[in-house]
Amino acid sequence: MGLGEGRGLRHTGVLVVLLAVVSMSGCMFFNPAPAILYQETFSGATADQWPVGETENRNKWIEGGKYHVQFKTTEYWWTSSWNDDQGPFDDFQLECDIAHINGTNNLSAAGLIFRVVDGDNYYVFRISPAGSYSIREVIDGTWNTIVDWTTSSEILTGTATNHVTIYADGSSLTFFVNGEEIDAVVDGSLSAGFVGLIATSFDGNSDMHVSFDNIVVTELE
Repeated sequence: MGLGEGRGLRHTGVLVVLLAVVSMSGCMFFNPAPAILYQETFSGATADQWPVGETENRNKWIEGGKYHVQFKTTEYWWTSSWNDDQGPFDDFQLECDIAHINGTNNLSAAGLIFRVVDGDNYYVFRISPAGSYSIREVIDGTWNTIVDWTTSSEILTGTATNHVTIYADGSSLTFFVNGEEIDAVVDGSLSAGFVGLIATSFDGNSDMHVSFDNIVVTELE
């Protein structure tokens, strides 16, 4: 092989590398990260929009960059981004860190509500520190079961923090815990609404304590 041929091969190699770099740059430029539609870390001024205070039944407060809810009796409670006019959202990815701090494992649950239209219409996804989850919808004030309590090995049990993610794409609803898909359903009852938090203390369970952090709503990729 002559010297001219060697230089030609080297030039070809350089050209291939340059084309690869340009291609990668183009991918990064034309495929930006999904836009954040709403975010709450409970460490800034917007956290003031979430209800706090103590009653005879429960206590709600913000501490250490987390939103805490403690029950003193059997009940269920929820709140949503409706409080600070964030939403409504139709198709999205919703994420949150949910920590179980105290309470009987199989009598406690906490999770996310989404496509909240009003106090009588919304979806509910809850996990329990016993390692189970359920999916429900509230339509015109009536609770309907989509998936009854089901055990999943992906849910960390006991006093642990679980990262929960929900994909809502039209009528397709997909649920993840700690990065792993645990269920997917099709339900078209609700198409858009606000997002929020829910906690439940079932019969005989008092002094239940959970916290929420890092709520993020992003556009679907």
